[in-house]
Amino acid sequence: MEKKEEKWSKPRVSERMVDRLDRIVCWSNAESIDTLEKIRFAEAE
Repeated sequence: MEKKEEKWSKPRVSERMVDRLDRIVCWSNAESIDTLEKIRFAEAE
């Protein structure tokens, strides 16, 4: 039983890390999109 618990505990930790990475990636993508839009507006002007 202990071995099964260990197998389950590891994926849960990795899922948390992936969730954090996804949030960071989404945030960085949103930031880059904002900067790209600003550059486009600057070029349009």
